[in-house]
Amino acid sequence: MSIFPININHHFGLKTHKVNNFLENTEVLRLQISNLIENSTKSENGQYFSSLDISKFMASLLPEMNRPVINILDPGAGVGILSAAVIGHILAQKNLPKSIIITAYEIDKNLISHCESTFKLCQRECKKFNVSLIFKLINKDFIVDGCTLLSGIIGGNLFQEKRQDPRTYDIVITNPPYKKILSGSIHRKMLSEIGIETSNLYSAFIAISIELLSENGYLVGITPRSFCNGLYFKPFRNLLYKKSSFKRIHLFHSRKKAFSEDDVLQENVIYLIKKENPVSKALRIINIYSLVTAIVYLCSVLPS
Repeated sequence: MSIFPININHHFGLKTHKVNNFLENTEVLRLQISNLIENSTKSENGQYFSSLDISKFMASLLPEMNRPVINILDPGAGVGILSAAVIGHILAQKNLPKSIIITAYEIDKNLISHCESTFKLCQRECKKFNVSLIFKLINKDFIVDGCTLLSGIIGGNLFQEKRQDPRTYDIVITNPPYKKILSGSIHRKMLSEIGIETSNLYSAFIAISIELLSENGYLVGITPRSFCNGLYFKPFRNLLYKKSSFKRIHLFHSRKKAFSEDDVLQENVIYLIKKENPVSKALRIINIYSLVTAIVYLCSVLPS
């Protein structure tokens, strides 16, 4: 495992290009909706929307994908700002795809129409670049639906049932909900049935998303750092270690930085993961506040 501390502003400066206006319109929508939701509701649902700056930075970590069709999964889409940031990032590439397909999950029915508005903005922007954008907005519980999709694969009866393999996504971008999973809940039962043992919604979202990635697909996420240590997250760390490689990690200087407008005190981390076999253990740490912290952090990610 290698560590390469680098200057985030130098290596990952956000691109300025002509799609910025549509992203700014998306940010206005996000702020309007976020301000309408009570803080108590956000806390109860573990629902905190990513800002435009965070979303653009996350999208900027993704490598250029030279392929005619790019398939994106956005679990827990909110108002769709993360997907919009990925669209902006793709449209800034030298080699554009012919089409982009987005599958977005959002369990809150009150957000569906707003998310649809964001994706229609994205469609209009893509049309300017002769890129087709197809979106599928699913008002369902991502964990329940994801476990159902994966049950045939992990259970070993995919071909017996002649089901289509759902592991088709090139990109997953996610800011999942942060909330504990009760031991007797339907979530815990369904996750256990497909071999995923975890105690928080965010780690369940990441685990299912990794399973749904195609080989050599990428996941970029923002989550708490709590998965890095402790017995509760050991099975989740084992899954990460066996099925994926960390390519980029961004640590925040302050616990208030990631969701400052919602006054959330949470130690968050942004990371880029690649699903690959064999797994590579080389990565870069970006925006670290000490090399010692980075080394301790990396060591804690590995199974212990």
